[in-house]
Amino acid sequence: MLSVDDKAGIAKVAFAPDVQAEVHLEDIDWARPANPDREPYNISRIGEALKRGDVTRFAPLPLEEATPEEDGKEPEATPPADAPLRVRLAQTPLVQGALLSFDTRGEVLAFVGGYDFEKSEFNRVTQARRQPGSAFKPIIYGAALAQQDAEGHRRFTPASIIYDRPKVYTDQYTGLVWKPKNYGREFYGPITFRKALAKSINTAAVHLCDEVGMGEVIRYARGLGIESPIEPTLATALGTSGVSLLELTRGYGVFAAGGRRLVPRYIKKVTDRDGNVLLERVALGTDFEAMPPEASPEGVEGNGGHDPSDPMRVIPPGEAYLMVDLLRAVVLEGTGVKLKALGKPVAGKTGTTNDQADAWFVGFSPDVVTGVWVGHDVAKFLGPGETGAKAAAPIWMDYMRAALAERPERDFSPPDSIVFARIDRESGLLATHDGKDTVFQAFLSGTEPTETADAQRNTSEALQELREDSLSQEPDADAVRLMQLDSF
Repeated sequence: MLSVDDKAGIAKVAFAPDVQAEVHLEDIDWARPANPDREPYNISRIGEALKRGDVTRFAPLPLEEATPEEDGKEPEATPPADAPLRVRLAQTPLVQGALLSFDTRGEVLAFVGGYDFEKSEFNRVTQARRQPGSAFKPIIYGAALAQQDAEGHRRFTPASIIYDRPKVYTDQYTGLVWKPKNYGREFYGPITFRKALAKSINTAAVHLCDEVGMGEVIRYARGLGIESPIEPTLATALGTSGVSLLELTRGYGVFAAGGRRLVPRYIKKVTDRDGNVLLERVALGTDFEAMPPEASPEGVEGNGGHDPSDPMRVIPPGEAYLMVDLLRAVVLEGTGVKLKALGKPVAGKTGTTNDQADAWFVGFSPDVVTGVWVGHDVAKFLGPGETGAKAAAPIWMDYMRAALAERPERDFSPPDSIVFARIDRESGLLATHDGKDTVFQAFLSGTEPTETADAQRNTSEALQELREDSLSQEPDADAVRLMQLDSF
């Protein structure tokens, strides 16, 4: 380092005689001293990271970052000839990462198994089995939406109410007694499916998993293409069973593909000089299309997903779209809200393990499915606040911005079995014309709510008045009967 100017926020660095460059504060404001006990923050002076005489590694800034936009002007295509070269700090990260991306036809677009193949040949897309954390929750919600009662009615809809409350569970599979907690240590009480998944509520997911049954959840996961062992315990609701990035991304791909299982293929064709085909349509992982029907995992029993004439269909298009809509809410109003900056219709889910050792984001656009994992090869704490939203989602967004740049923009298309209703966000019931906190929610036709939020509110108020009246005077027989009928 030749000089460091805190006032200007610029440092000058020399690489060789007459070869110099500038480092700007905004390009290295992340370079704070390592402190795992403190929340991440940006430095305010360039002198906090660099001092005169330092010897370190730098990399040139991409052109679009090195030529900042002036007020009201487009950035120049090339910097002026006399403009100094701008660089930023370059260092080998301590953590590893992996990314897999393919389109909804299964053609692999990007396949990154680690930071540097020369340093490690271990493929973290296909070989690593890591806990997915909350990124496993869509599988539980999907299994719930697929369930029917003995009369063929849907047990759950996206507006169903589940309960986020502290509860001690005795796991029927292991006998262990445990009490799940939420990331923010707060409880929402009665909460809709949509909000519970968007906010990634742990206790609601465990409660739902208990209601649905671990057998159904595992069967649903197998249908999506999850092949790794899954522990039949309620802790699985929080993503404690290890899976590969390939498996989880492939599973989300079923939702994006309208209910059909995708087989990522990374080699189209290899021929010799005479045109003879040596390899063709090579699958990444299990080639479900090549499996005989009796060996292929079936869809969820009883939900009409498994079609003998189409072995690759594992869930009906309507159920797949419900999950797309719920995962869209994660981006619009939940833990993935920062991805709204992408400006594209996308859906997905964050994932963070209990000890913040693994960070995930898996999601998709109507055309591209992408999964990202960040963590240490030997699981250990990533750092305060290094959740899936903080560590993995920004990588996902940067990649998807490039992957979707040349593709025509289109939204997710609902199948004919889907209807929309404007519902009250809190109660999940139909919103009235003057309702303020409302949202348009997708439903399978015939499962949309029929009661309005105001009607329920009026009924509750009337019952409350009845209770109060009963305390101030001798209740008549009709009042007693109504109070007995009301469960509160």
